[in-house]
Amino acid sequence: MTHRRKTLLRAIAPVAALTLALTACGSDDGDDSGDKKNDKSSSESSDTSGSDDGDDATDEPTEEAPANTGDLPLGQAASEEKEIKRGDGTLKAKITADKVDTGENADLTAAGFSADKVKGKYPVYAYFTYEITEQTGEISPGTDLNSTTAVLDAEGKPGSRFIAIGGQPLKGGCPEKDRELEWKKGTKATLCTTFLMDEGKEPTKLAYGMVNPLLWAVK
Repeated sequence: MTHRRKTLLRAIAPVAALTLALTACGSDDGDDSGDKKNDKSSSESSDTSGSDDGDDATDEPTEEAPANTGDLPLGQAASEEKEIKRGDGTLKAKITADKVDTGENADLTAAGFSADKVKGKYPVYAYFTYEITEQTGEISPGTDLNSTTAVLDAEGKPGSRFIAIGGQPLKGGCPEKDRELEWKKGTKATLCTTFLMDEGKEPTKLAYGMVNPLLWAVK
């Protein structure tokens, strides 16, 4: 995998009934109008900790990761504000990658997910904070803004986005999503997304965006 700053992760999320899918990120930052207004995807935001219905898993391919340049320290807001489109609305936000927590493979099986499907994987929980500076149009309450985030290993390979259907919440995982959260000017809120990484690989970067992504180094 090269480290050119190109398209990061496009969504590959064919979620069948009673399945747990491991996918990449969503649409391009600054052009997320394809997201539905009433976004209730369990793969995005803070309800991705395995609390939805299902008991199976697949591992989808991912695309090229961004370059390892211009990294910020965790907890520092990016100076560049990002435009985020969701449904009929548009936001401008200051974005901070706050922290990344990790679990164990046993947390997945303990939550009821198939040992065969999650073999060699462990959960990673990435937290991003959004401070909204501008808002136009309608943004549905609870809309996820984490759909273009990623966790990268030392080789720049992204973890798979964890779409959980049918298992229990993962021990120590993301908190339950606030479905009443209103995104408007002045809102500041933290969202958590769960990814799966290969055992033996550690998260080294958090990323936001698909074109010229913001990058934070995980120390």
